[in-house]
Amino acid sequence: MRRYALLISACAVGIGMAALTARAAEPDVARGKSTYAELCAKCHGAAGKGDGKEAATLATKPKDLADCARMSSFTDEQLLRVIKDGGPAGGLSKDMPPYADALDDSEIRDTLAFIRGLCPK
Repeated sequence: MRRYALLISACAVGIGMAALTARAAEPDVARGKSTYAELCAKCHGAAGKGDGKEAATLATKPKDLADCARMSSFTDEQLLRVIKDGGPAGGLSKDMPPYADALDDSEIRDTLAFIRGLCPK
């Protein structure tokens, strides 16, 4: 009986840990919105239209992140690489800086989740 109770306890702990891990892996869109406002909006604009305050100073106009057709042509992994390693990592403008030193992978995923929300489905 004691062995059976231990087995059930171990299963419950395993299920609980799996649920916590799955929940932790989900992006935090609110945190992504904050990061976007701090780092991205200055070029891409608050609504992602590429019309931020610093956009006019760049050699290449920032991409319209609310352009559903264009954004659907990129996978999340491609966009994560661009945010992390800069525009040239994805065949885009060198004006897009890398954020690998400023953001960890979970912050980048949170920001991407917010960006994906700029294009209504």
